[in-house]
Amino acid sequence: MVIWYISKYASSVKYSASTRHFYLGEEWAKTGNDVTIFSSNSSHLSNSFPELNKSYLIENINGVKVVWFKIIKSKFSSSISRILGWFLFDLKLLLLSKKKLTKPDVIIVSSLSLTTVLPGWILSKWYRSKFVFEVRDIWPMSAIILSGKSKYH
Repeated sequence: MVIWYISKYASSVKYSASTRHFYLGEEWAKTGNDVTIFSSNSSHLSNSFPELNKSYLIENINGVKVVWFKIIKSKFSSSISRILGWFLFDLKLLLLSKKKLTKPDVIIVSSLSLTTVLPGWILSKWYRSKFVFEVRDIWPMSAIILSGKSKYH
């Protein structure tokens, strides 16, 4: 099976702390699946990403093909540059020449950032692939349930 896993904030142990996207990708690859993760070289939580001289870089990390997009760097979670980075990531995802990639059987879009759902869905229609939207964090509901606070707190 060919799996495309899309998350702007996916990270590998090669550059910083590995995210679950990579753990899942590595496990899927071990079972014979062709896995490609689409991510960016920008996060407000870390500076440990590949430096890109061009718009994107494709590399293999532990059996997982990774497409890194060069995106605007942001230092704060509430910055305008972070929001612009979401849209830039989505645009680059749609415009990337897919000639070097195998047609996906399934496209999984991780919920951060939410804007990526649309290009992921468009790509799934284009390639006639199954589409999975992975909801990772239901904010503020998760904080309310975990802390036992009132939703009006």
